[in-house]
Order: sequence, then C-alpha cells, then structure tokens
Amino acid sequence: MQLLYAGHLTIPYSLVNFWREIVAHDLVARIVSEADRLCTDDLPTMAALSRSYCLAALQESMRLHPPAPILYREATSAFELSGFELAKDVAVWVSPHLLHNDDRYFPEPNRFVPERFMKERLPINSRSVYMPFGAGQRKCIAHLFALYQMALIALLMARRVMQTSIPGTT
Repeated sequence: MQLLYAGHLTIPYSLVNFWREIVAHDLVARIVSEADRLCTDDLPTMAALSRSYCLAALQESMRLHPPAPILYREATSAFELSGFELAKDVAVWVSPHLLHNDDRYFPEPNRFVPERFMKERLPINSRSVYMPFGAGQRKCIAHLFALYQMALIALLMARRVMQTSIPGTT
C-alpha cells in the first residue's frame, strides 16, 4: 500500500500545492518566464532544471506541504534522543511537517521562500531535517526522478497552459 501511495499520490499532491503557492505568492509570471527560457525547442537539461527557480519553488512547496506527513520506522539499535531512551525495535514516528516548520532549521518557517533552495543554500543543519521523500536508507529510491519530473511538468504546464489562462502572463 505504501508503494502505491508513494508512487501515485506524491506527484499530484505536490504539484497541486506547488501551483497553490505560486498563485498565492504572485509568482506565476516568473515561472512562465523561466519556462519560456528553458523549454524552447528541446526539453531543459538536468543541469538547467537543477538550477531553476521552478525546482527551488517546488522544493519549498514540499517543505511546507510534505507528501508524507508521517514516517514510520523501527529503531535498529537502542539509542538516546534528548534524554529519552529508545530500545531496539521500538516504533518511531517522524513528522517531516514538524521538522520543516521548525525555525531552528528554517528561519521564518511559515513563509514561502523558494530562494532557500537556490544553489544549495540550505544550511547543513537544515539538510538533515528536510525530508519530503524520507531520509537515510529508507529514502525514496526515485526521489530525484520524481523531483525533476515534477519540475519539468510544472514548466511545461506554465508554458503551454498558464500563459493563456492567467491574466497578466500573456
């Protein structure tokens, strides 16, 4: 069931939230402009996508709206965390949503700030808690594929659909 959910719901859920944030923050014209620049006769290269504002906005949207709100794990060995002893095989629930909204890792956590993700600008302590696709050994094997696929879909949508349907972007 988890594979079915992950493979089929992450992309539409994330793209809906992406467009909601882009429209709410008046960034449609910026995404359309980038789409016009990157999606000419050919599709953009992976290098171009990785530097795009669209990808940064998508990552920021996934920070605010992680597709997996709770991650279930079992401790493989006993450990202590902030004074709490956790035994081997104990169930551990991790909330990306809580971590992504913690101002120790993301200043002004309730603001939509795509620039956080431009040019690997996330501080090292933020990288370890940014987990829209999970983390560690159990991180989604297709996370990069899904991320770039969503960025490409968003850019192509912006170029082909949004230009003609949003006032002020023609």
